[in-house]
Amino acid sequence: MATSPVGRTTSLKRRMLRHEIATLLVFCVILSGDRSRAKTSGTASFSEIKNPAGGDSFSPTVNAGLHGELVLSWLESTAPRMSLRYSVLRGHAWGPVQTVVQRRNFDTYAEAPSIVQPLQSGALLAIWAEKKKEADQHGNYLLAAVSSDQGKSWTAPRRIHTDASISEHSFSSVVPDENGGATVIWLDARDYRAKKRYRLMSAVVSSTGQVSGETTIDPDVCTCCPTSLTRTTKGLLAVYRGHNADQIRDTMSARKIGNTWDKPSRVNAEDWKINGCPVNGPTVNARNNEAAVVWFTAKDDKPLVENSFSTESGETFGAAHLLDGPKDGSRPVGHLTAALLPDGNQLVVWIRQSADGAQLVAQEISRDGTTGELQVVAKGTARSIGYPHLEQSGATYVLTWGGTTEQPNVRTAVLEVGQ
Repeated sequence: MATSPVGRTTSLKRRMLRHEIATLLVFCVILSGDRSRAKTSGTASFSEIKNPAGGDSFSPTVNAGLHGELVLSWLESTAPRMSLRYSVLRGHAWGPVQTVVQRRNFDTYAEAPSIVQPLQSGALLAIWAEKKKEADQHGNYLLAAVSSDQGKSWTAPRRIHTDASISEHSFSSVVPDENGGATVIWLDARDYRAKKRYRLMSAVVSSTGQVSGETTIDPDVCTCCPTSLTRTTKGLLAVYRGHNADQIRDTMSARKIGNTWDKPSRVNAEDWKINGCPVNGPTVNARNNEAAVVWFTAKDDKPLVENSFSTESGETFGAAHLLDGPKDGSRPVGHLTAALLPDGNQLVVWIRQSADGAQLVAQEISRDGTTGELQVVAKGTARSIGYPHLEQSGATYVLTWGGTTEQPNVRTAVLEVGQ
């Protein structure tokens, strides 16, 4: 993979990486997007609903709070600047649109979205990546701000990382804690110039926006795959794509028990050797001591979507279960998201490609690897669908996708599941 002195930071390099992995894994066939419904193995189905994002919006994601809130956030073009905006789902209707900040120098990549996370204290935590200067193509800062008055005002933005170099700090995930703050993990390129490595790091943001406890979880990880973070009864559980000197990029996990992150370990022995970042990270969900991880892999140019369950808060994982692979002229692309259903099954959403175009699909998988019917949620191209995000609160599941340069509008769907 071609590299720059500061790692994977320019928009040109991102396009080259995506082209490389797309050439490896999928057929590129353009098909205009449409609306559809997808059933789980039961009778419930995703229903697409309108959302308040404007017609020129990017990089959506959805986050749940500890009090049941579901918050959709996105970046929206409000010339001459862009705005980080959000709305809270109330029933099946979105609340008023509120703006966190306006900037000329946001990073707008769909695979590394900005976040608005409700905290247990009632505050809101916003996290976004911002270039150091408007025209800077050589790095960014990961910033955080907190609102304690329902978004009317925000604290001054603070860097989540102590590193002030012109390096990349991105691909964040966040989980609120019982003290009113949150733990954030991210990919950090501060070592790239000297060691040609990215780190996975973490820090704690308080309910007042103070940042502390910066820690390195893993000193050598894949440079541009999304991360995922959840909470179990024993502590935090992070999953991400690792990296070693042999260019093996397997799915890794690490747990934070008390105040200490343990040694990372492989979720499954994929042995996927690839000389470029696939921009395709894993997703983890947890409830009490049960956890489920889903990941994309492509050893020997055989793309697969696989899953594994844990009954030990992520300390160990069971055998890998296959959800999707090459068949009938189609291949999985990845771009995974997932959530746990009330019965403990994992509902997984990903993109697959066929000669007829790309599909955003959903499928339920049980602990023994039994899968439900594969259902189509939306159609388009892999680029237009982007990087979907699925979040759950109670019986309500919200899925968002789109918001890419090819489809600059945010789409959302809701799934209601019986308890």
